Amino acid sequence: MNKEQLISVPADLTWILFEGDKDSSPFKDEEFILLKQRPHRKVFKGKEVFVKAFRLSTAERLFKRDGALKEFTISKVLYEQRARAPKPLGLGKWKGWRFFVSQRIEGICLDSFFKEEWRGLSTQEKILYIKKFSHFLSDLAHCGLMQPDFHLNNVLLDIQRDDFVLIDLHRAEWIGRPLSNELVCEQLRYILPSLSGYLSRYELLKATAIVSRWLPDLKVRSSRFFIQQIAYKDVAQNCKKKAKRRLKRILLKKKENGIRLLTTRSVGEDLALTIGNSILSRVNKPQPLSDDAILKDSKHTLCFRMQFEDRPYFIKCYRSSGSLKSLSYLVRLPRAIKAWNASWHLHYLGINTLLPIVAIQTPNPWNKIYGFIVYPWNNEVASTKQQIKDTVRDKTESHHMINTLAFFIWDMHQKGVFHGDCKITNFVLSQDRKDLMIFDLDSSRFLNTVPDRLRIKDLAVMARSLEKLTGSTQEVTQRLFLAYCRYHVPWQKDFHGLLNKVISKVSQRK
Repeated sequence: MNKEQLISVPADLTWILFEGDKDSSPFKDEEFILLKQRPHRKVFKGKEVFVKAFRLSTAERLFKRDGALKEFTISKVLYEQRARAPKPLGLGKWKGWRFFVSQRIEGICLDSFFKEEWRGLSTQEKILYIKKFSHFLSDLAHCGLMQPDFHLNNVLLDIQRDDFVLIDLHRAEWIGRPLSNELVCEQLRYILPSLSGYLSRYELLKATAIVSRWLPDLKVRSSRFFIQQIAYKDVAQNCKKKAKRRLKRILLKKKENGIRLLTTRSVGEDLALTIGNSILSRVNKPQPLSDDAILKDSKHTLCFRMQFEDRPYFIKCYRSSGSLKSLSYLVRLPRAIKAWNASWHLHYLGINTLLPIVAIQTPNPWNKIYGFIVYPWNNEVASTKQQIKDTVRDKTESHHMINTLAFFIWDMHQKGVFHGDCKITNFVLSQDRKDLMIFDLDSSRFLNTVPDRLRIKDLAVMARSLEKLTGSTQEVTQRLFLAYCRYHVPWQKDFHGLLNKVISKVSQRK
């Protein structure tokens, strides 16, 4: 079912429902571009219309489960009642296919809007869009729509109206009456994770205050946290399912003479093999690295900088550190592959991290270097330590920095990630001091829920590293823990008891 087949379909197409003149087919004189393709669904864009083609299975035809009909029906409700969907134009069938046709809207998806335009807006402009989005959610609730597939690519900002509309409704549910407060809160669990990646804490609080004007349940702090908890659990569980599928689309895997190669398609297999062979020849043969290239040389790892094709790269090599440990890597996941998987897992969870481009694992864990992972060189890594040191010591900037760190760690924990070595030197701070990025994922673990003891461990490691870096006393530990507790409501009841546990852990590490 390619582009040419789609254009040839209208001659035999049977219209089931059609808004307007049936003699004037929406396919007439249209040239379509394929936007999305799935095994049983395709999306095409024309000059004036969008077309979604659904291929129905035997079971779907037997039980009358028609995605095109569902999308037509829901779109009609949203368009006619509150103009919150593109105008539906037609519903057709052809053999085992069903077609939903809607009016094309010139707009930008919310994900692109946040990435390209949000930071350039003034505070007042941001509040205006937050209010518009609040009205958008209120209208969806009034129409009786539940959308479990709520993500930023399914929301368009209509440029002509400068307002929001919802698309891609084949998984949505229309209950035929306005949503109750309980159902609206249930809907928010699908919305919150998408927004939290772009909105600051102030903006999220402002959005909550605006929505609470028509949804009183949000005024109760425990209710807000409960919604938040469920939303984060959904993110963690869905990420585990999606990560494997997405990795298959972007990665090349190859095994040759027992060597396992992982590389992104953007790098390519040839360059990956060149980099890998060059590193192996350097570290496993008597060709010593220059002292200025070595960044870390320990019992377990060797880290250095190397040039390939006039570009610098950061290489982390894993050493054999004892016969028993080497023997264990015959039956468990090697460290280079684990770090590779962890990096991409964090990426798909929406947690900023350095993404590797090549990982190579040799078949013999007793080799001097038995595996390594390659990252693009990031100049901000080298400057971060001094930047954070200066920032935390500065009274005017330290409050913001501590809050940013606390939220990053809390957000990571909420998404089911325990870092295991959460010290400040494993973070990268952007030059404008607004964004953080984490790396060194050798000890990371991915869980459905991060228990309190592991949260405390990460916080203690971070607090200890901040005290050591800045020469501070327990004050910085208390400030970090207080900032963390502002986000993590359950800890507020036993603030002092948990704080003492963190301080005790910090003291043990000194």
